[in-house]
Amino acid sequence: MESPRGKSNVIFINENQDKIIIYNLPMPEDLPKYIEKNVLFFNFEKTKVGISILGGLPPELCLPEIGCN
Repeated sequence: MESPRGKSNVIFINENQDKIIIYNLPMPEDLPKYIEKNVLFFNFEKTKVGISILGGLPPELCLPEIGCN
């Protein structure tokens, strides 16, 4: 029997719909919980951790606390 594997994607599309960025995240619990004021917020061991996307999206989502994906 094959073991189940989790996989999640976060996809951003710009306003002109001519640029798409896809982040592959290994598990659903790695997904950001919400976006507020251009910051992606994640939960890590009961701590809220944020990545600012104000200057543009990074080539990969990297939270040292959670791991780089």
